[in-house]
Amino acid sequence: MYHPSYLVHVDGRVQKKSYNITHCVSQKPDRQDILNHMTNRKYKISKRQKCRVRNRKMGRSYAVVCASNQNRSMEAHHVLAKCGFQVSSYGTGSAVRLPGPSIERPNIYPFGTPYDYMYQDLLSKDPKLYKQNGLLDMLDRNRKIKLAPEQWSTNAKDDFDVIISCEERCFDVICEELTERGESRNKPVHIINIDIKDNHEDAMLGGRAILQLAQMIDSEQVTDLDEEMPNILQEWQGKYKYDIFH
Repeated sequence: MYHPSYLVHVDGRVQKKSYNITHCVSQKPDRQDILNHMTNRKYKISKRQKCRVRNRKMGRSYAVVCASNQNRSMEAHHVLAKCGFQVSSYGTGSAVRLPGPSIERPNIYPFGTPYDYMYQDLLSKDPKLYKQNGLLDMLDRNRKIKLAPEQWSTNAKDDFDVIISCEERCFDVICEELTERGESRNKPVHIINIDIKDNHEDAMLGGRAILQLAQMIDSEQVTDLDEEMPNILQEWQGKYKYDIFH
């Protein structure tokens, strides 16, 4: 069990406290709550939570992108990092949106809000609902990978070899953003869109498919990625029946 430490305010005094995260209850979030959480939170990172990057001659850098940097991109981030790939993940939306008690009442957070804060917030609102729909498990996974969801337009670096988006509108945003950056890039980048449905099961299957693609791209037999990418994608699509753009 993961036991984080917090600096909590009790009757105006700041105290350090450790407790089981499954029993933590937070108040309704606002901007100041988020800022306080980011300032006061003390993270204990275990060896299992650290990204392991392999020292490979052919290692390439990857970015995985979905709308909110929560489900599809983070599942792919998880499996790629676990296998030692150099990977980052982002979202292209204007804010992070998670399902709420109804379609009309989603949970909305600004990018940069810690995954742990979202976990505590949903846990305080309706633990039964958010456990049943998988959001608590998803956020628990995410907070062990990195601090918070990152927005593509403001946080993305400029040195990826391969960028993989998980839906067409994300692909369009990435292409437009890179076009606007113009000549700031000094090397080519491959942008691949793989349409993955935004649910937990399809995200898991999509993550495995993205891992297989990355393994094919990073194969020692691939010496000229620009030339060999069409053949790699054709072979990969023979195994995984996803609609793709490149």
